[in-house]
Amino acid sequence: MLGNALVNMYGKCGTLEEALNLFQATAHRWDVISWSCLIAGNSRNGDSRAALSLLRSMLLHGVPPNKITLISAATAAAHSKIPAEGEFVHDLALQGGWIRDLALSSALLNMYGKYGLLDRMEAIFEQIEERNPISWTAVIAANTKSGDLPRALELFSAMLLDGVLPDAVALLTMANACSRMGSIQAARRIHRLIEESGFLLLLEAGSSPTGSFDRSRALMLANAIIDMYGECGSTSCARAAFDSMAMIRDDVSWNSMIGALARNGEAIKATVIFHRMLLDGIHPTKVTFLEILHAFSQSHSSLTAHRLIELVHGQIQSRGLECDALIAAGLIPALARINRLEEATRIFHGARDCHDVVLWTTIIAAYAQKDRPREAMAFFRRMLLEGFLANGYSIVAVLESCCSIADGILLESCAREMISRGRSSLPMAVIVENSLLSMFSRCGSIEDASRIFSGMDERQDTVSWNSMIVALSQHDRPGEALAIYRKMLLHGVRPEKITFVAALDACSKSSDASASANRAASLEICALILEAGHGSDTAVGAAMVAIHGKHGEFDRAMECMDGIHKKDIFAWSAMVSAYAQHERCVEAIAFFREMVLDGVEANDVIFVTVLSALGHAGSIEECCRYFGGLEVEFGMRPSLPHYGCVIDMLSRAGHLAEAVSVMEQMPSQDRVTWMSVLGGCRLYGDPQQGNKMARTLIGSNPDNASAYVALTNIYR
Repeated sequence: MLGNALVNMYGKCGTLEEALNLFQATAHRWDVISWSCLIAGNSRNGDSRAALSLLRSMLLHGVPPNKITLISAATAAAHSKIPAEGEFVHDLALQGGWIRDLALSSALLNMYGKYGLLDRMEAIFEQIEERNPISWTAVIAANTKSGDLPRALELFSAMLLDGVLPDAVALLTMANACSRMGSIQAARRIHRLIEESGFLLLLEAGSSPTGSFDRSRALMLANAIIDMYGECGSTSCARAAFDSMAMIRDDVSWNSMIGALARNGEAIKATVIFHRMLLDGIHPTKVTFLEILHAFSQSHSSLTAHRLIELVHGQIQSRGLECDALIAAGLIPALARINRLEEATRIFHGARDCHDVVLWTTIIAAYAQKDRPREAMAFFRRMLLEGFLANGYSIVAVLESCCSIADGILLESCAREMISRGRSSLPMAVIVENSLLSMFSRCGSIEDASRIFSGMDERQDTVSWNSMIVALSQHDRPGEALAIYRKMLLHGVRPEKITFVAALDACSKSSDASASANRAASLEICALILEAGHGSDTAVGAAMVAIHGKHGEFDRAMECMDGIHKKDIFAWSAMVSAYAQHERCVEAIAFFREMVLDGVEANDVIFVTVLSALGHAGSIEECCRYFGGLEVEFGMRPSLPHYGCVIDMLSRAGHLAEAVSVMEQMPSQDRVTWMSVLGGCRLYGDPQQGNKMARTLIGSNPDNASAYVALTNIYR
């Protein structure tokens, strides 16, 4: 008895070597209790290998384990993360007939939960006759951890129906599950159960611990409620829970409230809470600063944001945290957001002793997002020179702004090396390859983009297909874009809205030689759009209007227009342009007027269409009236295309003096407008005006051959 007590004492004190020495010195007298004490000591101190080795030695010595032995062994097997060890302990429990014991079953449940073997776990759970909160919580927590949140909620409901009252751990587990689900309804239900349990009453002044549930765990629950509502997007509920804790908040409470606001894009409110925290004498932690910096890195730049970021920055400086790697990684994007890149760079260099690939990626992304690709690429090269291996995040960060094919080739090389060495997960590898594809397309190298796309093989996802279709369409290769679209369908990849828009854009750019085939293709695409239920989408609907309008199918175009839920300027422009292209100017202007009455703000592009339509219809007075009302009625300063439409119309109508007068009002004159007036001089036989203008044009640009040709034509 004394020997067992000594082994147990040494095990609990963590002096396992002394326990083992005592055990070995008198091994002939040790029974199941002695072995169990030694196994429990090793398991308790995290040496799962030694604990399981002792279990096997115990069996070799002919000593059968009891349920206490197996509970410790199950705990050790769970920490070993080796399922075979767990199966071994489970078999021993079956052989000993203890599988229905509540304590041992709970240990086995926890073990299989750690392995993620939910089927085995639930099989054991079903065999337990009288389940307690520990066994219920074990199976709920395992399902939550694995991501099967609906099942976790279902089990929790079953626990309540079974008459088992949840303990603090169960409620904390469910608060975590609700956070991950993002379900406000489930969150309110858990909050109500926590309040009904009476646990939060322990936080009131003068309360003392009751039973196994102490005040600190009650505070954990209260903080979990704030986190839960924040993850579900209800900052008002989170704030109400926070305010109810006015007398007993700790730094975690403040951090939870700041984090809830930060994650929901309420940076200014988060800073107000931060300021109150300082006034209450609570010292902010690293977590506090990281939460609030994350909020500002996602927010819009404003004067208020500038001031608040500077306030937080000052607090960080005063606490000497500027050189901390995590703080620096949060502060750099926040400063970049308010155009303080030089300050962000100073902080990056100040944290030199703790540079890692995360910090390098942060400074690279800061410059890339501010459209400073050369500096972003320079930092990327320096990172490689200093021996850091590029990861997917750093490559994607610099690819976002890369505008050089040579740099793209280097980035592709880094990406290939990363993928081949297995330093990236498959999803990240696909993201990197998609970014490479987009970068080469942006740089005008469609061949390289196509090479990246083809090399992806079975890794191509919807983004890959869409990017390739958009790239080919934007670079006037509509036939190839439609071929990729058809191939996408054959591969069983479901088109998205952007797929349909790009495919219809490709149809609209196709040559007249393939007009009938492309008309058939566009009708097929439109049918798939309607089948998928995307016809009401603004961008997709506008693309359908445009393609039907191009083919002169005005009834179909009108049907598509009517089907759009929220008509924006692009949808209206598509309809106005459709009528203008087919010289149905009355309808084009009627639609433009309807658009204005509908409260949609016109842009300069639709005014070019309107002025051009009026010009070709010979509506000189109306065209001049719209042009004259651009600034007064629509608050828009006329651009060169607007001037060009009016000058071209006046020149073709023979109003040469008026055309010259309008041209003289232009902020700058281009060759096209001069040639329009010269064309009018030739058409209406005004050699004097034509000669004057041609000589002025030649004087400003002696190498302009078209001016000489126009001047010659005037005298023919």
